[in-house]
Amino acid sequence: MGHFDADQTITFSDGLTLILAENGFGKDAIVKLLRVEYSRLNDSNAEYQRFLRKQIFYDQSISLPYCGKPWEPLANMLSSYPECRVNLDELQGYVTENIRTMIRDKVQGLSKFGGILQSVDDLDAKITPNGTICINSVDSKRSIDRCFHAHGERVVLYLAINFAVRNLFKIKVPFVGERLLSNLESWAGDSCFKFLQDTGEQCILIEGKSICKSLRSKSDYSIMNDLITNRSTIHKRGPSAMESRS
Repeated sequence: MGHFDADQTITFSDGLTLILAENGFGKDAIVKLLRVEYSRLNDSNAEYQRFLRKQIFYDQSISLPYCGKPWEPLANMLSSYPECRVNLDELQGYVTENIRTMIRDKVQGLSKFGGILQSVDDLDAKITPNGTICINSVDSKRSIDRCFHAHGERVVLYLAINFAVRNLFKIKVPFVGERLLSNLESWAGDSCFKFLQDTGEQCILIEGKSICKSLRSKSDYSIMNDLITNRSTIHKRGPSAMESRS
């Protein structure tokens, strides 16, 4: 990697690996290398390969407040691959349980569902054959974008859908997220991090300095940069530059 000193090594665990680095320290270089490596999926269907890669790499556009629609890839999948014969009951069961898991400790956030829920266990995601998602209703007035419009909630929804699709199609490729948890409120960052830990799947998170403080101590690697040579080095479980300055 041109941005790094020679002989730099990162060992990805079978579970969750968290890497911290400031802007310009080499996060994008790592992601690009992972993208190239996992683009070599051995499948004769090029369209299906692209679909699988969408399940690997986090689409940063969904994290913009009031922008991006993390449910759109699901809708595209259902319309593009009708031959998959998706079991909608099973799919919405996975999505529902994933959402419940991540917002269980965010009880006050349930007020936005208009009093239709007494507890998080009453939450139910409904998925139509064209990929539209509603909460506890098939009424468009309860559309998903009205229930999940905040930044952290969109990340929750993205992960809920992504890992539901992974479970349904038995996709066994690593999940890679760049700046997935950065700029999230503590509740969302902690909940999403724990969710990814508990999946038991290989997940790689490459985060910036804006990750919440509660997660910084859980990093497996930090990337440091020499301002004189502008070369980066990888440190295993060492204090990151962000922590030393916070």
